[in-house]
This record gives sequence, C-alpha cells and structure tokens, in this order.
Amino acid sequence: MKRLVILAASLPLLFLANANVSAQVRIAVTGGVNLTSSKERLPNLAFGTEAVPRSSRIGLSAIVPLPWMFALELGGAYSERGRELVYGWCGYPPRERALVSMEYLEFRAAGRVNLPLAGNRVLAFATAGPTLAWELSCHSSPTTPTDPLYGSGSRSCGGIAELDLDKLDFGLAGGVGLEVGMTGRLGLTVSTVYNRGMRDLIPGEDYSVKLRTVTIRGGLVYRID
Repeated sequence: MKRLVILAASLPLLFLANANVSAQVRIAVTGGVNLTSSKERLPNLAFGTEAVPRSSRIGLSAIVPLPWMFALELGGAYSERGRELVYGWCGYPPRERALVSMEYLEFRAAGRVNLPLAGNRVLAFATAGPTLAWELSCHSSPTTPTDPLYGSGSRSCGGIAELDLDKLDFGLAGGVGLEVGMTGRLGLTVSTVYNRGMRDLIPGEDYSVKLRTVTIRGGLVYRID
C-alpha cells in the first residue's frame, strides 16, 4: 500500500520530466494507403462490400504541444477511398461486382498522448478525435462482364442512387503511431488510423450507407523552434 501511495505521488513528477520532450510545434507531411469498407442496407438486393486499397496521397498536419504528455494534432489530406460492391437480386446469390472510387478532401482534429521511448529519440503516440470529409469526385465501373444495374464502362456516380452519396461525411477516428528523430529538427513518422463514419450518407431514403476507413500513413516531421 505504501508503495502505491509513493508511486501515485511521483506520477506528476514523471510527467514534468517528460514535458519538454515534444515541447516544439511540429509539421508532418505524410502519404499512405486507405482501406475503405461500408455498412450498407439496400432494398431488394442481396448486398455486400469489399475493401479496395486506395492511395491516401498527400497529408499535412501541425502537432501543437500541450502541458504534460499531451498535444493537439490538426491536419488535412487529399485522399481516395474505394470499395467493391458485390450484389444480386434477393433470392439469388450475389454475382455482380462494381468498383467505386471516390476522392475526398479530409480534415481532422485529434487529441494526442505521447509516450517517450529509447532515450527520448522515439515517441509512441495515440490519437483520437473528430473528422470531416468532403467528396470531390466519384466514379464507378463494373468488374464483371455483364452488369444489369450499371451497364459497362466507367461512369460518374451521380444519378445512381445506390452509389451517389452525400458529399459531406463526418466521423470519429482513433489511431496509434511512432515518431523517430533523425536530426535535431527532422524525423520520421508512421501511424495507423481507423475512421468510423457516423453519418448515413443517403439520409431519408430506404438505403443506408456508412463508411469505415483504415489508413496507414508514413512521412516526415519537421520541428519548429
């Protein structure tokens, strides 16, 4: 019991000892890959989705230190999301496939907890916070020889009720990662983030679509005085 009391009393001192490890504003430039799936409900269709890798392209974020081991991470990215739809009429096994590719401008605000490792040269971190995404474009193309619903060839998702989602999506994201210092100012970062879409992207219809995205990103971090 006495040891527990001493440990609890020493925790603030441990936080103070690590408070200046990441006491600089840092700019991160990253890129990576998205794996997007969806939770969907469509009438009269036996329906499913499969995740398709798409590039996360360029992302830019600012990491602002806060007291103790905390920080605020504000960022945006231009990225792609893709999913392959597997469907068929009710009563029949799913047999048709269509690939849907979407481009988004994404924004994220996250709280961050840092854990210094390896003599303060490595930071393990965890993040959580809200996200906002705006769809810039959407295209679909069949991946089976015949497609009774959508025809053949790539086409815009506009006008196809099952594919034409609301432009604005928001969700909650959480992730973990590492930041490794290389020089006094420059470092490497890698992270994995799970983004759970909270909005039904076809509101007011018989359909229901919510997106789920796993993002793996890596890049450079620059420390600012």
